[in-house]
Amino acid sequence: MLHAPPTVVIASYNIHRAVGLDGQRNPTRIAAVIDQIDADLIALQEVEWGLPAHEAWLERYAERRGYELLIDANIEDHRGRFGNVLLSRHPVSRVDRIDLSVGRFEPRGAIAAHIDLFGAPYLVVATHLGLRVRERRRQTRRIADYLNGCGPTPAILLGDLNEWQWRSRSIRAIATLFEKAPSPRSFPSWRPVFALDRILFREIGEHPIVRAHVAPLSRIASDHLPVVARLHIAGAARAPVALRRAAAAV
Repeated sequence: MLHAPPTVVIASYNIHRAVGLDGQRNPTRIAAVIDQIDADLIALQEVEWGLPAHEAWLERYAERRGYELLIDANIEDHRGRFGNVLLSRHPVSRVDRIDLSVGRFEPRGAIAAHIDLFGAPYLVVATHLGLRVRERRRQTRRIADYLNGCGPTPAILLGDLNEWQWRSRSIRAIATLFEKAPSPRSFPSWRPVFALDRILFREIGEHPIVRAHVAPLSRIASDHLPVVARLHIAGAARAPVALRRAAAAV
C-alpha cells in the first residue's frame, strides 16, 4: 500500500518584541498566533526575553508545546536579550551561529540548525537581515559561504530578509542558491504590501505552497504577518505523522 510522504509545517514570524498594533506588549497573544499555525519548525524574529515582567514566557511556551528552543541573542544588555529564535519539534543534531554583524549597524546573526525531518537531514537557517543594502549584501554572502561549506544537503532559509525584490543585488548571494519560492505579502500586518518575510528551499525536489497566515489575531499581534509553508519529505523514514503533534497534545 502506498503512503503519502510525511508533511512538515514550516513558518517564519517577526513578532515585533510581542508589541501589537495597540502598543501593548503581549506575549500571550503571540503564543496564540503560533498555536493557530501549529508549525513543526518556526523561526521568530525580534524576540525579547529576560525582562522581569515577562520572564521565561518563551521557555514555558516551548516546553508546553513540545519544541526544542534555539536562541540567538544579537543584543544583550540591562534590558535583557533580543534576537532570533528557532523552535523545532524534530531532532536537532547540531547548531551553529553565523555572525552577520556589519560595522556599526545593529548586531545581527543567523541560527544554522541541522535537523532530522523523519529520517531526512535538513539544514535550516533562521535569520533577520539588516535594513541597508550593503548590510544585506555582506550578510547574504556569509550565509552563502556557510551553506557552500555544508555541501549539497537540502536546506531551508527562513526569516525577515528586509527585501521584497527577489533579484535585488542585496540578497543575490542567496537568491542564486535557493529556488524562487512564492513570497506572500506580510508587512504591514493590517494591510500587507511588502513580501519581507520569506521561506526559501534548496534541493528539496518540490515547490511548496507558501502563504501568509491571515487571521483577526495575526493582524494585530505584530506589525508582520507570519508566513507558512507545507513541505512533503520525500524519501523520509516511515514514521506516523501524528508523532510530531504528540508533544503538543500533552
